[in-house]
Amino acid sequence: ICEECGCILPEKYHCNCESCGHENIDPHPDEEGNYLCEYCGEVLDVQEEELTGADKLNALREEADSGPAADGQEFDENGNPITSPDGKKLTPADMFNPGDVITVTVGKSDPRQDSGLKVEERNGKYYVRKVPTGGLFAKTPVIAGDKILELNGKDHHEYRNVNELKLVLKEEEKITIVVLRTDPDASESSASSIDYDELNPITPDGDINGDEDNDTVGYDGDDCGCEWCPDCN
Repeated sequence: ICEECGCILPEKYHCNCESCGHENIDPHPDEEGNYLCEYCGEVLDVQEEELTGADKLNALREEADSGPAADGQEFDENGNPITSPDGKKLTPADMFNPGDVITVTVGKSDPRQDSGLKVEERNGKYYVRKVPTGGLFAKTPVIAGDKILELNGKDHHEYRNVNELKLVLKEEEKITIVVLRTDPDASESSASSIDYDELNPITPDGDINGDEDNDTVGYDGDDCGCEWCPDCN
């Protein structure tokens, strides 16, 4: 493959001489049309009809470009997909998968402008309820169902209720939001919906050990029940 343009380069043809064993690379026919070994001069057994790997790939690409699959997935100059396999143009939201953390910053041209982001509270957590098509977040990766982790540098735990988030979205001219892409098919009890911030380490005997040891510091040699230290795991 060409490093500059990515095109498939012609593959060199290798032919071993049956007489002397010399490997001839891209042999050319003489005036009589015979392919001769460049070392001993014996006639080589060259299969002119045989396609190289590059020839086969080029043939497949030409067939794809001329067939119904021409409207399939497209890529930009960096190799990133810009359409789905069925030819549908990808939006910024399509670039992320469940579990991805996304940070987006938008600014208002007018302080009275609506940010265009509707939020809600579910079980003490804050989520994006709706992203209106005409709002500031319409062309960002943020979508309905994303879990809000931070808003303007403030952790979601620091907001007492959803009205405080709505006030920030309404009054602040610059808004930075950090969201977690959730799995719409996952239930509230699934592993993907667990709030890991609220989990405490558990000792081998099953007792919660949230006060006896600090998992954020280096290993101190004591059995703390965490998942990463060499004594517990």
